[in-house]
Amino acid sequence: MKTRPPARPLPPADLVEHLFSLRMRPAPEVEEWARSTFIAEDGDLHNPEHQHLIDADVRFMWASDGYLKQGRRIVGLTEKIQIKESPWAKARQEQQLYEWFGHVPDFLITLDALHCAQCDDLEFCALVEHELYHVGHQRDEFGNPAF
Repeated sequence: MKTRPPARPLPPADLVEHLFSLRMRPAPEVEEWARSTFIAEDGDLHNPEHQHLIDADVRFMWASDGYLKQGRRIVGLTEKIQIKESPWAKARQEQQLYEWFGHVPDFLITLDALHCAQCDDLEFCALVEHELYHVGHQRDEFGNPAF
């Protein structure tokens, strides 16, 4: 029997109201919601294509605003964490991730808090699931996940 997923998480009000500079904040509530909604076998919107994410190290962030890229507004971004900088830049980036998450995650999904505060539940679900699709396994020559 499927359980009803918790209501979708909303971004913190202070991020949505902050207009003068870009601010970021970890969003563990979005990770919990995404796992219970899309990844868990008993989730209401369970998608078997996300099976490989059960043990994946994916963390979520809120950003106070999106950004423009080639004339399009970006409201979600999935990144595989790959720190390839000078020793100081690497240490600075790793320190920030440790302060936010307690470790350096494999993937980071960042969502535009302003957009997420204004969109409806369907749009939010579509955005989160779209970003989850970017956390993929390499595929073998037959199109199957290569573990």
